[in-house]
Order: sequence, then C-alpha cells, then structure tokens
Amino acid sequence: MDTELFKGTLSLLILAMLSRQPRYGYELAATVHQHTHGAFTFREGSLYPCLHKLQAEGLLKGQWEEGPSTEGPGRKRRYYHITAKGRAALEEKRRSWDELCLAVNHVLEASHEQA
Repeated sequence: MDTELFKGTLSLLILAMLSRQPRYGYELAATVHQHTHGAFTFREGSLYPCLHKLQAEGLLKGQWEEGPSTEGPGRKRRYYHITAKGRAALEEKRRSWDELCLAVNHVLEASHEQA
C-alpha cells in the first residue's frame, strides 16, 4: 500500500476509533491493524506524535487508568478519550474524506473508460 496515501488518514482513523470507545495507544494500533486486515499498521513514531497533536488541539484527552486484569490490579495505561471538539472535527474530516473519495473516483472512472 502507498504509505503517502495513508499519512493523511491517521488522525481520521484515530478519531473514528475513539468515537466508539476510549483506547490506549497499543490498542489503537492493534485495532486498526485488525480492522484493515493488516493493510494499515500504526508505528509508534507516527501514532504517538499524532495522539499528542490531537490532544494539544483539544480533540482528545488522555488520562492514566488502570487496565483490566484477571490477576489483581491492572497495569496503568494512558487511555485517550475523544472530546466534543474532537467529535465535531471527526464529522468535518468524514465530510472531507467523502468529498475526496468521490472526486478521486470520478477521475479514476473517467480514465478507466478511456483506456
């Protein structure tokens, strides 16, 4: 997969996943990998800077929480929660994504018809 295409979707995917439930970093990476059947892999060098940027913009808030454990106290992890501002940004990013896909598909279909 072309990684240049993937770069612009990182914040959209993070916000979308966090709109369903709070998650910690590794869980975000594992979930996107699973849901895309391995097509997308979040690397620490891109995931955590993006999470910090979204947090600085007020789209997410991170807080240390104890994770679930069957054998006593769980391990502390930084869970990220989407904010109201983050939900509004997600809707805007979804609209932009839909417009982009529509426009790109129009060009691809037109060039396919000419081939």
